[in-house]
Amino acid sequence: MKTTNRARRVTALALTFLAGIGITTIAAPAADAQTNRRICTYSGVETWYSSNGAVASYGQWALNYKKKGGCPTNGNAESLRNTATSTSWEKITCEEFGDRFRTPSDPCPGMTMDSLYYVRWYVNGSPSTFTNHGHY
Repeated sequence: MKTTNRARRVTALALTFLAGIGITTIAAPAADAQTNRRICTYSGVETWYSSNGAVASYGQWALNYKKKGGCPTNGNAESLRNTATSTSWEKITCEEFGDRFRTPSDPCPGMTMDSLYYVRWYVNGSPSTFTNHGHY
């Protein structure tokens, strides 16, 4: 009788411990997420074509900006001469932007804060490129 009660207690304790580990693992935030930063976009997602007419890559103007408040007005002359707009299209999390461009992790830590980038994702599997165009 005592062995059965002891076995039940050990089993219950082990299950409680394992459940606690599972909850901690599920609730843990992403380790590489940059806090208090968001991506402001200054164009829609643009499609680039190869010489044979197939889709080669996608691109978008983006700014690693603070979390609070609205996105700033883009006054970067070079970007405005190309396809960027002066007002932001959207403000999304760094992880959402990374998912959109299929980067292996949160792209914000690799982007200079408050600098405007043109980001391209290549259909052939080449790594995404982040071209820094300086301060907005």
